[in-house]
Amino acid sequence: MATLFGSQFEALAGNPFGSQTVNPVFTTDGSTDPSGNPLSGDTVSGDFNLEIFVGSWSNTPAIAGGYDGLAVLSPSGITIDLISGSYLVRDNGSGGSTISADGDNEEIIGVSGDTLNVNGSFDTVSAVGGGQTVTINGALNTGSVLGDTVTINSAFNAITDFGGSAITIVADSNQLLFGANDTIGVVGSFNDLDGQGAGGTNSINIDGDYNAVTNVSGVNSITVTGSHDTLSGSSASDTGTVTGDYDSVSTTGGSLTVDGDFDTVVGGNTVVAGGAHDVITANTSINNVTITANGDFDTVTVTNNPENVAVTANGSHDLITAGAVQATNSLTASGDFDTITGFTTPITASGSNNSIHLFHNDLDITGGSNDTIYSDEGFGGSGFATTVSGFAQPAGDRIHLTAPDSVAFALAHTAQTNGGADTLITLNSGATILLKGVTHIDSSFFV
Repeated sequence: MATLFGSQFEALAGNPFGSQTVNPVFTTDGSTDPSGNPLSGDTVSGDFNLEIFVGSWSNTPAIAGGYDGLAVLSPSGITIDLISGSYLVRDNGSGGSTISADGDNEEIIGVSGDTLNVNGSFDTVSAVGGGQTVTINGALNTGSVLGDTVTINSAFNAITDFGGSAITIVADSNQLLFGANDTIGVVGSFNDLDGQGAGGTNSINIDGDYNAVTNVSGVNSITVTGSHDTLSGSSASDTGTVTGDYDSVSTTGGSLTVDGDFDTVVGGNTVVAGGAHDVITANTSINNVTITANGDFDTVTVTNNPENVAVTANGSHDLITAGAVQATNSLTASGDFDTITGFTTPITASGSNNSIHLFHNDLDITGGSNDTIYSDEGFGGSGFATTVSGFAQPAGDRIHLTAPDSVAFALAHTAQTNGGADTLITLNSGATILLKGVTHIDSSFFV
């Protein structure tokens, strides 16, 4: 280790850094030392001979013969550039300095108030003291930050953040391990961000494409405007807005607004999807979920017994499946040409030309027309009962039976109930369909 005279910097060399003696030699002209002797006479065998040019970076000379590294130190002593050689420079003062790694295989360490620049490759930057400004312009570098302002302008860098930082990733293909209470902006693409489950309160904005954000926890505000991005592991306290297309979001809860097309969403306590061709699946482990799909050609799935799930589909040509779920859930579809499959879940379908597959449901199709109710999902066996309100045969509503159920058996096992106001149909399996407000049926009710 050697303290660089006239500055608050010190230099270390060797493998590991600090294992080799550093011989710093100062020059203002690149050929002679302060005494006017040739630089060649100041080298020490076995030491790391470091030429330090005191002057302007723009006037940097070529490294003198016999020297292992070259640095440029400003006359004020507060700015140093590592030009070449493999060595470490750290600020041993109170901050306010600028350290730049311009060569390869160098390491720089700052303190609070410093500015650190990484312009080479295979360099390491450490700014864990907080309050530092770090800019990475080179590729294939590594670094550690804590409470800093960080900008990554080049690719293939790996940065570990311990929280409290403001980080902007402009370039592509970087890796960031981030902590709690960060503000993160990603403009580039193909970046990998890992929240390490650190929690805290983060603000994350993803503007680039094909980025991945994983292991997010805590209370986060997340905005995704790029496309083909992936977000997973977020928590029930998150607020997310996704406006890009082909994005994938997986969360244990939170509030999500998805306005892009062809997006995939798993989880969320409140999900509002305004785009088209989205795929939304309720998380199987959380209750009290509200899903609203306003676009067309959306796919919404609720399975595995979550409770108090309310699904509203306002678009058309949607595929809505409420599988083995609770009667405390609800499904409302107002669009046309939807395909709806329900198990126990009460269903309201007010659009037209819908295909509705039932299993022990309450169904209301008031206001629609040309709807078809299918029994091919079973209707269940003996003891399973389906109630249908708003069935209008003159408006084109029909019932479709499949084996073992038959129209002949259904017609032969029909009875008027509730004082003749309703019609109860018993199927081969023993399941029943109660048509509310229908006083009689014939074969024209079936298709």
